[in-house]
Amino acid sequence: MAIRGDNHGRPEADKSGPAKCRRKFLRLFRKGFHDDKYVDWERGSGRRRFENWVETVAALPRRQTRVLTWPLVTVFGFIGAPAEHFFLKPMVTRAAAREYGYDFRYKSKPSWEVYENLLEFAGTVSRDLRDLKPRDMIDIQSFLWVQGSDEYEE
Repeated sequence: MAIRGDNHGRPEADKSGPAKCRRKFLRLFRKGFHDDKYVDWERGSGRRRFENWVETVAALPRRQTRVLTWPLVTVFGFIGAPAEHFFLKPMVTRAAAREYGYDFRYKSKPSWEVYENLLEFAGTVSRDLRDLKPRDMIDIQSFLWVQGSDEYEE
């Protein structure tokens, strides 16, 4: 890729492209991805996205059944981005958390607080299983399914 120059012979990389984008980001977040302001912003962004999704699901038409459920709220993120999202099946996950000794603060109405606690639980399990090399939340969900489901005896 050729670097074009401006009218003074200086590379345009200083005015646009990756260098400009980097400067803009670092003006906002001086310590880069480890800047406390960035971390707070990113966490807030996840919360906003989740809460917007819950509102969208809650607004769906329903006939004779509840639509705003944990499985429906969490399945699409889990399928689309399994490295970052967890599929919550309440009965099995609650049983698995008890078995694991984790304080899973579950409530039946989907909320960011419960989902964030679930992601913390999944992160704890992932770190504890690092020797088994879990690839994503699918592996963590499978591990917890074995712990919490009646399908698997001790």
